[in-house]
Amino acid sequence: MVQTTACLPGKGDARANARAFRLWLRLAALACLASWPAVRPARAADLLTVRAARVLARAGAKVKLVEYGSLACPHCRHFEETSYKPLVKQYVGTGRVSYEFRNYLLNAPDLSVSLLAHCAGPAKFFPMSEVIFATQPQWFEKVGAITDAQRNIWVSDGGGSRVLEYKQPIADGMAASLVIGQSTLTANVQSTASTGLSFPHGIVFDKGGDLWVADSSNNRVLEFVPPFSNGMSATVVLGQAGFGTNLCAHSSSKLCYPTDLVFDGSGNLWVVDCNNNRVLEYLPPFKTGQAATLVIGQVDFNSNSLASGATGLNYPWGIATDTAGNVWVSDGLNWRVLRFSPPFSSGQAANLILGFPDFTTTTNNNSQSSLSNPRGIAFDDNGSVYVASDGSSRVMMFVPPFTSGMVATIVIGQPSFTAVGASTTASGLADPVGVHLIQ
Repeated sequence: MVQTTACLPGKGDARANARAFRLWLRLAALACLASWPAVRPARAADLLTVRAARVLARAGAKVKLVEYGSLACPHCRHFEETSYKPLVKQYVGTGRVSYEFRNYLLNAPDLSVSLLAHCAGPAKFFPMSEVIFATQPQWFEKVGAITDAQRNIWVSDGGGSRVLEYKQPIADGMAASLVIGQSTLTANVQSTASTGLSFPHGIVFDKGGDLWVADSSNNRVLEFVPPFSNGMSATVVLGQAGFGTNLCAHSSSKLCYPTDLVFDGSGNLWVVDCNNNRVLEYLPPFKTGQAATLVIGQVDFNSNSLASGATGLNYPWGIATDTAGNVWVSDGLNWRVLRFSPPFSSGQAANLILGFPDFTTTTNNNSQSSLSNPRGIAFDDNGSVYVASDGSSRVMMFVPPFTSGMVATIVIGQPSFTAVGASTTASGLADPVGVHLIQ
């Protein structure tokens, strides 16, 4: 047996932590390869055997099913969670089908965990893969795989109806290296085609490296699959039945001015549907025109009224998730941030509020806890939440443990909690709408 040990740095050093964790995975994988046992052929007497480390079958199965999957893919994880056990019980276990899993590698972390699964040996390949899938949100978050590996900067250029990529190293006044939404870096045309955008806002990468864009004025969300290129086409559209339309509507499959989006630890996509005063959840695998499975801010998919209280929203804008799986929403014109906790259900009530002491109070004279048209939300490694308060030209930092109506501990963009006013100085802010922290 070959053992490897790596010392991980403290939680505060996120980049070093990610590098050490990736190194540990690679060292563990190499150690496993050095001690990889010989694959033994299945015995004829075995009713259910594992052959070649990746084949699960009973003797005499006439149908062969081969899955090309990735242990780092949230869609594959969803299949494993919902369909793998029924497949084994109803088809493989009855001798009708043989099942083979073939690794389709997406990135370096995928390579590392795939080698670890093989290291477990033929009889433990599938149980080990189940563990890797079950813990995918935790270990994938540690290796920082929700942005591209080179840490290039991607910018949603709303007025230019485009998304731009800036490659490392970053320098003052540098030119963008790639454009999505326009045919060239000098074009500025709004379009509903698969290659077009119209005043996009929020952008996010999923764990597979796909880019998702809230194409706000086209009332849709688009998915772009790498390799990225100038003027490339999106592969999936949500909020519309297909490419070429931009209808604003409210139903389970429609959107009206989406502004922000985020993936939770299970790979589910949450979209802020601003002008419909709601937040929608979509479950993978994603496809064009699919319906959302859950709505927050409305009692059902067929309503879009303004409301307050614990269940209402009024032009929400930003969204974020924390490590406990809670969903946080900036409720813009209600001047507050709401927390919703699992298990989620349509029309559910928030269980915590920032900006007011409770869900019925509508005035707050405490400048250290009040918010004004909050927009972007982000969490740091310590669990603190940062809120971009547009109307007061500042960013507020709230430190856990969280309680309704709590005061912020740090203010950015103003010299104090009582100061107000927009500023374009090095220490000032003017109507901030977004905040993001590199994990």
